[in-house]
Amino acid sequence: MLRLVIDTNLLISSFFGGNPKEVIDLWSRGRAVLCLTQEVLEEYLRVMARLPIAPETKSKLVAILQEKRNIELVTPSRHYAAIREDPEDDPVKPPHPSPLPRKRGRGRG
Repeated sequence: MLRLVIDTNLLISSFFGGNPKEVIDLWSRGRAVLCLTQEVLEEYLRVMARLPIAPETKSKLVAILQEKRNIELVTPSRHYAAIREDPEDDPVKPPHPSPLPRKRGRGRG
């Protein structure tokens, strides 16, 4: 079975068709497992509440998310600081906040 990690933007894009919709369809039909943290799940639900989409489409997807159907909740053991430019936008936070590693420069002398 496929295991997917899906960015919120891909979830939103799926409402407009194309490849994102195909990916979400795999998950919603039980052909893939969505791996995410509780924080990302909450973000999905917050964002979807604001989307101007057909109520029946929204309610179906919200129900699947709330039931945690085909979802594996994970707790990251490491933080990779995927979004260095804007750490607040990084969806996977470390369990205990730690400073980002400093860039090592070439010292003189």
